[in-house]
Amino acid sequence: MPSWKRIIVGDPFKLSPGGSNHYRDLFLTWPFLLFSIVAISNLFASDPAYRSDGIKSAVCAVVAILLAKERLILFLVALGYVTIRLAVALIFMHDWRVLLGFLVSGGILLAILRSRTGVSWKPSYATTNGLGSLGIVVVVSGLGIAFALAMWMKP
Repeated sequence: MPSWKRIIVGDPFKLSPGGSNHYRDLFLTWPFLLFSIVAISNLFASDPAYRSDGIKSAVCAVVAILLAKERLILFLVALGYVTIRLAVALIFMHDWRVLLGFLVSGGILLAILRSRTGVSWKPSYATTNGLGSLGIVVVVSGLGIAFALAMWMKP
């Protein structure tokens, strides 16, 4: 009969077969996504203070993706989100900057998907199905560090 602690909590000390690379990518997922979203939202703003925040966020997103092992999947997810976000913004705001951002991000996403680079993609490390409790702690700590860094960067 299985133990209820193992069913609810899982095996908290069992490491992923991907090792530190897997946990580093889990940790950097939220900071990269959040900083890239903030960067895209603020880079085309008319106020110079917002553009400054956008540049800071873009630098943080670039650092996060350079530290990640699996860059392609992070880049595709963020680019897909930005493209969808700009498409929705284009419906409500008829601005040439939104159209330009949509065309550039959509064009890059379409070019990557048409080249079939992501079709046969497999991570360079072994992964398991599901996320253990250590993985959840790593993801939540990455999210917390991203929020703390964003609050620290605000004037």
